Amino acid sequence: MSFLSLGLGKALALTLEHIKPLPAENINLAESTDRIAASDLYALVNAPSIDSSLKDGYAVLSQDISDATPECPVSLRLAGHLAAGGEKDLELRPGTTIRILTGARIPASADAVVSEEFVKPEGNDVLVMNFAEPGRNIQPRGRDVEFRTCILKQGQQISPGIIGLIAAAGHSMVPVFKTPRVAIIGTGDEIVLPGEPLTEGKLYASNIMTINAWCKRYKMKTLITVVNDDFDTISNTLKTISADADAIITSGGAWTGE
Repeated sequence: MSFLSLGLGKALALTLEHIKPLPAENINLAESTDRIAASDLYALVNAPSIDSSLKDGYAVLSQDISDATPECPVSLRLAGHLAAGGEKDLELRPGTTIRILTGARIPASADAVVSEEFVKPEGNDVLVMNFAEPGRNIQPRGRDVEFRTCILKQGQQISPGIIGLIAAAGHSMVPVFKTPRVAIIGTGDEIVLPGEPLTEGKLYASNIMTINAWCKRYKMKTLITVVNDDFDTISNTLKTISADADAIITSGGAWTGE
């Protein structure tokens, strides 16, 4: 097969046949954006860890307010207050209500939360002016993330949204494939690296800078160098640089030139 006649499709197929994923490493979750998961990851906890309120309002027994309307509100005795993060666990009794803030634990026996816009406080009582069916404004335990469910699949790219999900599932470290180290070699007597003096007949090595930019976009570590059109120089450079690189990209050569 003449490599000079390869099209993009065949070249890509040959490349994919001869590469494999790098070893895995565990990295801090905060540093994992756009990395590739090296193994499946499972939730360590439920999120939320409790049945919690979706709104600021009042926890109730739905049967107590089944007839509540703006014209005929139902009066309930205020029996306590719950905020997000609190460890207090109150029990709701018939004829009472508990003031509850978003994210707070649903009191034992309560089965609904009435949004505060439908409630009017009156001293130690509140007037409820709207019915709330069982489950209204309650987020069940494990609704966002359920314990032991798979939240990340091997080979999946880790997006900002997935990072939030992983954090909610209890992980601070994540297994990812190592980032490739890519050596980029520009060949030619006529090219020089950007920033160096440009003498007559020379040109800056713009191609390898473009290749480098694409590698950087995909989080690869790169090493850039330029070598002259000399067999021994090119051969020695390839041998030296291959010791520290997972892949080498060369740019240069003019068709069938020597």
